[in-house]
Amino acid sequence: MTLAATLWPVKNRHGETVRCANAKQSPAEHLAGLLDAIVLDGNVRAMEGVACTLVRAGSRMQIVADHVLSARAYPVRLPLPGSASRSLAMRTARRALAGSIDDPSRSALAFHRIGDMPAWARSARPLTQIGEIVFYAVTPDTLNAGLSRG
Repeated sequence: MTLAATLWPVKNRHGETVRCANAKQSPAEHLAGLLDAIVLDGNVRAMEGVACTLVRAGSRMQIVADHVLSARAYPVRLPLPGSASRSLAMRTARRALAGSIDDPSRSALAFHRIGDMPAWARSARPLTQIGEIVFYAVTPDTLNAGLSRG
């Protein structure tokens, strides 16, 4: 993953949408925050699968993660710096960014939590389920259409 995955869309003075870096976080810290908010049950393999899927998404990482978090049927846990889950997320993020995780998601392109059923998942066949996370190999067109519909 490059810095491009940690860029945020903002409006410039001409009203154009541009992507700016969040200088407060490294790519590993950004990914760890997403992992800690998405994988709530502490399942290491599920966290590894989510990390590999988000790293594979590259510049679309924040879009995919935001969609998963906004589709939640229940509140999102806020990551606590120094907590056991945050430490696990940080270790997993570093390993995923280094490419040292054997991807348990089977090269998935999208995922959601059990209990959430996004529009794009209704017509997609799951690749695998790890803990509370279901992984899919949907085409980018299917995922983009589902993300735009909400």
